[in-house]
Amino acid sequence: MAHYSMHMTPQVAEAIKSFIGMHPAERGGMLGHDASGVITHFFADTNAARTSSVIYDPNIQQMNAQIQKWKSQGITFCGFVHSHPSGITQLSQPDIKYAGDILDAFTGLDKLHLPIVMTVPDAGEFRIIPYVAIPDMHNRKQVSIFAADLVMAGEGAKKAVAKTMENAVKRGGTAGWWVAGGIAGVGVMAWVLSRNKPNTQALHETLSDASRER
Repeated sequence: MAHYSMHMTPQVAEAIKSFIGMHPAERGGMLGHDASGVITHFFADTNAARTSSVIYDPNIQQMNAQIQKWKSQGITFCGFVHSHPSGITQLSQPDIKYAGDILDAFTGLDKLHLPIVMTVPDAGEFRIIPYVAIPDMHNRKQVSIFAADLVMAGEGAKKAVAKTMENAVKRGGTAGWWVAGGIAGVGVMAWVLSRNKPNTQALHETLSDASRER
């Protein structure tokens, strides 16, 4: 069975914690990696069209502009991160369908990172649960979902991991974002496409306009 990892800098993990992990679901944002494949950039969707505990409408225009900005800087769009209510630790079927639409449009991507966040207000702790979507060789809209390992990389990684372990031991719990994992599969619907049919024209190297609700 294939084994996947999501390499991320501690700075990105902390940015995700600050914008997503310290607030009730649902919030989201985009991920970008550098030439080495390490996720070094997080773009917070601060101007989402609509958010609530069950609805997230991303600001598609702003995200598309950010993807192009990253591209000019040598940063590659590589996925989305979003929060789920407590206990909903798996991707929904509409999440998976949206991943297929994105991978069909971004043909240069061999995978799409789709980590889920458990938040402090909802779950009592911040946790990143990594997943990756892998496109089918013959039909990129068809994807397989795999759980992944979260690996801290880059400057300050060893110090960040050591500090997280120290805090975990003190509270008698798990070691937080860097050890989080998940089981691949379909869970309760969350952060999903609206029932409106996606505009396939808008999916060519851009994100489709999508409403996500449970």
